[in-house]
Amino acid sequence: MKRLVIETDRLAGNIEAVKKAVGDCTIIGVVKANGYGLGAVQYSQFLLGQGVTMLACARLDEARELREAGIEAEILLLSPVSVPDYVGEVVELGLTAAIGSAESALALNTAAAERDVRVKAHLKIDTGFGRFGFLPEDVDKLITVCKSLTHVELSGIFTHLNVSFGDEKFCRMQFDSFCGVIDRLKQAGISPALRHIANSCAALRFPDMRLDAVRIGSAFLGRLPIKNEWGLKKVGRFEADIDEIRYLPKGHFVGYANVYQTPRPTRIAVVTAGAADGLALQKGKDAYRMRDRLRYLWNDFKFLLRPGRLACTVQGKRAMVLGRVGLTHTVIELGNIPAGAGDVATFQVNPLYIDSSVERVYE
Repeated sequence: MKRLVIETDRLAGNIEAVKKAVGDCTIIGVVKANGYGLGAVQYSQFLLGQGVTMLACARLDEARELREAGIEAEILLLSPVSVPDYVGEVVELGLTAAIGSAESALALNTAAAERDVRVKAHLKIDTGFGRFGFLPEDVDKLITVCKSLTHVELSGIFTHLNVSFGDEKFCRMQFDSFCGVIDRLKQAGISPALRHIANSCAALRFPDMRLDAVRIGSAFLGRLPIKNEWGLKKVGRFEADIDEIRYLPKGHFVGYANVYQTPRPTRIAVVTAGAADGLALQKGKDAYRMRDRLRYLWNDFKFLLRPGRLACTVQGKRAMVLGRVGLTHTVIELGNIPAGAGDVATFQVNPLYIDSSVERVYE
């Protein structure tokens, strides 16, 4: 048995804390990447049940999954789409599209006209992220594009901050650039109703950047790269069965690369979970530059001296992971913990990295 347990009391508490912090502006619940690991459909339904009225996805397949599950709330597709077949599906699913180029605007307008409908869209401005959006210096072109749209309602405008968790000066530059575009559009008679720039960190750090709406993702999970001053609690624990109990002699190696050797006779448990499930998964481990390899070797050398190794709880008691987490199994030191095969090991995890095949349980 493997499952990711979502503590609904913590999740609801985080939602209320964020609501209190950001005030009256609209909260757009971002549910990309399988709902930040909480399960896209379950998480979306939970947010809607907590009073969040608008959702946002990064990709078309994510939005499609929500519609197929019967979710009828407004869904903003954050990434502009230009491929005709995909744009047609955006219209048919009733999504709020993003327009980030003349091409995506034309494709959306054409698809809506062919179906004789009007669709909502948010303009995407690139203030420095470099991925999607009109550049601020192209605002004249943007105005021309907006005035050519016959079947599109421009219901919003947004941009994406690069370093909302850090460099305030750069954030301010992006904010000023974004506001400049909004002012130019307003002078041309174009005033999208919902202006948004702030993601989780910016919404909490910079009150003046909240504008009409904020996009909240990681804050709801209580996982922010900034100091937590809002009482947010981390959400998500991973549970897996113990397969087997074994005794290893002193000096026995455990796991790949021989980074751990038992200092004494050791009672261990083998847990039915590993990196394939997302346990202890980290970014960057697939890099193979020489400097990365040297860094990994150095980390392995420090392994035995590092107090912060991965741990879990068994029968309410702390148990340390021995050696590296395997692809499908993990070894932990049981010591005198009274546990046997079939008992559960519980890991505190970031749900984002837990594989989508693992069952999500809300309780």
